[in-house]
Amino acid sequence: MIAQVIINGMLAGALIGLLALGFTLVVRTARIIHIAHAATFTTGGYVGLWLLRTWDVSLITAACGAMGAGAAVGFLIECCVYRSLRKQRASSVSVFLASLAVVVIIQNTIGLVFGNEIQIAPSRFGQEVLSICGARITTWQGLSILVSVSAFILTTIIMQFTKTGRLARAIGSDADLAQIAGVKLENVLMKVALFSALLGGLAGYMIAYDRSITPSNGLNLILLAITAAIVGGVGSVPGALIGGIIVGLTRQFAGWQLPSQWQDAIVFMLLLVILVIRPQGLFGKPIRRSTA
Repeated sequence: MIAQVIINGMLAGALIGLLALGFTLVVRTARIIHIAHAATFTTGGYVGLWLLRTWDVSLITAACGAMGAGAAVGFLIECCVYRSLRKQRASSVSVFLASLAVVVIIQNTIGLVFGNEIQIAPSRFGQEVLSICGARITTWQGLSILVSVSAFILTTIIMQFTKTGRLARAIGSDADLAQIAGVKLENVLMKVALFSALLGGLAGYMIAYDRSITPSNGLNLILLAITAAIVGGVGSVPGALIGGIIVGLTRQFAGWQLPSQWQDAIVFMLLLVILVIRPQGLFGKPIRRSTA
């Protein structure tokens, strides 16, 4: 039984971590609380299932469609909302509220188009069950973990060894200094937003296919993803994965020993403890306070 709980926690944690990764990239670079990332998740999940059900496409084609839909939403959010607010030098509170408004608008739009009923993927692949140390896992769930870990490796390579990654890290450290050095701020932020949205659409598709999806799932899961990002250390790529796994395992063990309604409560209790003991998270850098 414990082995099954651990496997379920690892699976949930990998997917939560994938969602947290897209969130933390925008936070790390643009320094905003990217609640609107939930919109890319929900859109990707719905479009992926719609392609499978309506057009009978392959799983890979549906995944590409989900990522493309997520990227389209991410482009609109960055271009029409965040960029406009940056030009007006809006406060962080205004940006947060605008981001939350985007989620509500997308959530209700999806409900209007697809309905508010639970959407379930057509059974086609991944239902085969494997046994690992006495725990049962489907091939799709195993593939989900593999895809999530691969996404983290790819993101680490991009952030550490590509020009765009280095520019994104420079902007995250000091946007004003980066602009003085000639970095085109808006171009880099757009690239980061698109890549983040691709990850969000992929996470939505992977979770929707394995379980189900409703218009409100995105907002519920982004709260867990934000918790994972904070636990791991906001701005840390490996921290998003480790934080996601910690959140996933915490939820599974809480659901094993306690009524299901306690799962999220225990996760947020963990968040509170982390914030009190180590506010920068497990892999975050300590905040330096300047003194006069």
